[in-house]
Amino acid sequence: MPFFVKKLLSCTVLHFITLLSYLQQGLRLDIPASVHPGLSKLIQQCWDENPDLRPTFAEIIVQLEDILQHVQAAKGGNRRSRAKMQKKSER
Repeated sequence: MPFFVKKLLSCTVLHFITLLSYLQQGLRLDIPASVHPGLSKLIQQCWDENPDLRPTFAEIIVQLEDILQHVQAAKGGNRRSRAKMQKKSER
C-alpha cells in the first residue's frame, strides 16, 4: 500500500476515534441560532443517547414536512412546492 494511502487511513482513523470519544462524552456540536427552532429540536431528539427515545424515520419525515409547511406559510406559501411534496410523500 502506498505511503500516502497509509497516512490518509491513519489520519481518518484518528479523527474517527477523536470524534467517537467526543460523542461518548455526551458532547455535541452547537446548533446555530439561525436554525429553525423545529429543526433544532429534531436534531436534538436525534442526538438522544437512548436510541429508544430517538425519532423513527417516519417520525422524522412527518416533523420535516411540518417544518417545511410552517416555513412556506411564513413566506406566503408556494402551491407548486406543496404539490411536489405531496407527490413525494405518496411514493
